Amino acid sequence: MGLNRNRTQSLWIHQARKQRLADGATPDFDEKAERLTGTLQPLEEKAAAEAYGEESAQRALLLTEDRRMLKEGTGVALEAEDECVFRIAAPPERWSTHQRAILKSI
Repeated sequence: MGLNRNRTQSLWIHQARKQRLADGATPDFDEKAERLTGTLQPLEEKAAAEAYGEESAQRALLLTEDRRMLKEGTGVALEAEDECVFRIAAPPERWSTHQRAILKSI
């Protein structure tokens, strides 16, 4: 099973810099961006977050057939010249046909 090619879009990934602050500050990403083709699907967690009294963060699901190894902490931008609006929140899952990653808004 592959991705629906009509729904794919160009995204840009930025590797996280090694010197990240542990105090929850905005992550720092490399200036250099690599193009990635995939789909973004919103994940709705607002009701679950409110039930537990937690702050709701915008999350999305990234699906890509790109063979490049995605890593937790990598930044994702929607336009080549834009700043990252998402980061990969957990280690991506890999299958023979595609990769799946949960993104969290920054």
